[in-house]
Amino acid sequence: MAVVGPSRHSRVSVSMSLMQGGGGGAGVPQQAILAAAQPYYHPPAHTQDVQPDRPIGYGAFGVVWAVTDPRDGRRVALKKLPNVFQSLVSSKRVFRELKMLCFFKHENVLSALDILQP
Repeated sequence: MAVVGPSRHSRVSVSMSLMQGGGGGAGVPQQAILAAAQPYYHPPAHTQDVQPDRPIGYGAFGVVWAVTDPRDGRRVALKKLPNVFQSLVSSKRVFRELKMLCFFKHENVLSALDILQP
């Protein structure tokens, strides 16, 4: 699932396993990494905390819901993609879409705020 938010001035925040405790770095304490990333990193919201308000639309690849983000109360769009890792083709398509959402910076295009783990 990917959470996309307001199109204007939204920060890209992708939760990474490095920030959650995996890896760390060569001789760099994890607290120093988290302190440096603080303005950019938001701890991932638990999927059970996210309550869909209403469906916005659906297509061949998933359903888009209007959701209130429990971390800050903002209204965001949540795209739920079932069976993402069912095949290699599906995985590549989702990865391409997420990369594009993370790099788009335009007032008419939503950008990615976070990626929720299933």
